[in-house]
Amino acid sequence: DYVHTITYRLEGLKIKLWHFNQSLAKRIWQSSWPLMLASAAGYIYSRIDQVMIGNMLNSLEVGLYAAAVKLAEVWNFIPGMIAVSLFPAIINARKTNQASYRQRLKNFYVFMVLISLAIVIPIALLARPLIYWLFGSQFLAAVSVLQIYIWSNVGLFLWMALSYYLMAEDKVRTIFIVNLLAMVVNVGLNLILIPLLGIRGAAIATLVSYLTLPLGVWIMGKGSLAKIVERSE
Repeated sequence: DYVHTITYRLEGLKIKLWHFNQSLAKRIWQSSWPLMLASAAGYIYSRIDQVMIGNMLNSLEVGLYAAAVKLAEVWNFIPGMIAVSLFPAIINARKTNQASYRQRLKNFYVFMVLISLAIVIPIALLARPLIYWLFGSQFLAAVSVLQIYIWSNVGLFLWMALSYYLMAEDKVRTIFIVNLLAMVVNVGLNLILIPLLGIRGAAIATLVSYLTLPLGVWIMGKGSLAKIVERSE
């Protein structure tokens, strides 16, 4: 925008001196395409449940499910805000002291989980009055969905912390593979659980898929999948 343009010029920089750097562009593309595909996979597994409910059940069930999802996802900005605030200090520790870096990472993960639990537990306990107050008695069937779905925030908060670590370590392909795995798990479980349990089945599928994210990182760090990723990177 205008302010950034003025600041850029005050620094003595000129747009007309820009030139295309093919090798830099290639490196940026190699680093960015896994993140773009990961974002696409993340969007799919976060929204495909409502599409599948609409196709397998009816629009009324979609409305009930969407009401619960809104209350569960309204907190999703928090892990990003925390990560943006805290992660620069963690990265700085990596430059000077590896032991301190690892300890700060552990503290970061624990903090994210504790924050998520501070949100999840009250919402799960107060799901019925919240649904009644915000949407009315006709949406009380969404209470059980909210009580299940809200626990997916634990996996989401921890995954957000892990994704910042993976980006800092240039493990962007790991982010893509784990997101792809979560998408496959979500779609597969929805196909099985929605006919059996209705919208509660979709909530369980989402919960499991979000827990798959941090679990997938752990598996890839411990098992044979880690070697595959390391070779690809």
